[in-house]
Amino acid sequence: MSEVTAINLEILQILGEGDSMTPSQIIARLPGYDKKDVKYSIRRLREKGLIRVIPNLMDMRRVFYRLSEPNEVKEEGARIKPVEMKLYQEVSTNAITPNTTLEDMEAAAHI
Repeated sequence: MSEVTAINLEILQILGEGDSMTPSQIIARLPGYDKKDVKYSIRRLREKGLIRVIPNLMDMRRVFYRLSEPNEVKEEGARIKPVEMKLYQEVSTNAITPNTTLEDMEAAAHI
C-alpha cells in the first residue's frame, strides 16, 4: 500500500497547474471526494509545508492555497515522508500531467 493518498496527490496536481485556488475551487475540482476529506487533506498538506496559504485581500474570511516553492519546503524537522517529498518534487517541476496516475507518479519519482 502506498504511503501517499490519492486525494493528496490530486490536490498537489491541481495546485501544481500554477494558479492559487480557494478551498471551494479545489473541492469543485474533486467531485469524487467528500468535502470533509478534501479539507482534511488540505490541512495535512499545509502542516507538512507542501502547500502555502495566501490571504485573500478582497475577502479576509477566505484564503487561497498554492503549491510551496521548492526552497520553502524543508525536509528536516518536518513530517514529510521521503515518498511524499519525491512526489512533491515531481509535481513542482511540472513533470506530471493531469492524466497521470498514482502509479505513474511513483514510477517517475523512482519509488
